[in-house]
Amino acid sequence: MVLITSLTATAVVACGGSDAPAAPDPTIVPPTATREVVRVTPAPVPTETPVPTATAEPTAQPTVQLTQDVAEEIFAITRSQPVVQFPAALMKGAERLDSDQVKAEWAEFLSGSRTLAVNESIIFEWCSDGSGTWVYEVGTPGFTGAEFDWELVSDPGGSWNTTIVVIRLRDQKLYDLMNYAGGDGFRLGLAPPDQGGSFSAFKSPDCD
Repeated sequence: MVLITSLTATAVVACGGSDAPAAPDPTIVPPTATREVVRVTPAPVPTETPVPTATAEPTAQPTVQLTQDVAEEIFAITRSQPVVQFPAALMKGAERLDSDQVKAEWAEFLSGSRTLAVNESIIFEWCSDGSGTWVYEVGTPGFTGAEFDWELVSDPGGSWNTTIVVIRLRDQKLYDLMNYAGGDGFRLGLAPPDQGGSFSAFKSPDCD
């Protein structure tokens, strides 16, 4: 009886009773946060292809290369045309006309003609529709062949039978060059041949 009790007691001790120390709880260590550094590479900015600057087109048309042969040909063609007679109604001693009649006489004389003016250093062409051509000018190739519009206006400071022709060159550079007085075009005074007018007129080979 005593032996059984001892064995029982030993078994209890070996298995552990309620008084045995408790096993320690496992320690949970929180994970250390890892700091990830993300490097953002900016997207490449596309390089713009430079747009070529447009080259301004010159307003002046290419001019004729004035050689002695070209000048002689222009004069020969002009002088080969029929002569246009200056109106007797505008000559000195004629009955005085009013300004509108004077302009009408000058317009009829000039329309459809070529005139050699300023001691034959310039050739103008006057078409009846109000258009014209600076056919030739000695030593000034930039004006040769330049087109213009023309209009007759009264000459308040001249004689009753004189007039003024306003020339508006169509090329802006030439217009600005000749419009030095700041008006609406280049103004050229016209007077009858017997009053100092230095010109001769021929039928235009180009005007309709």
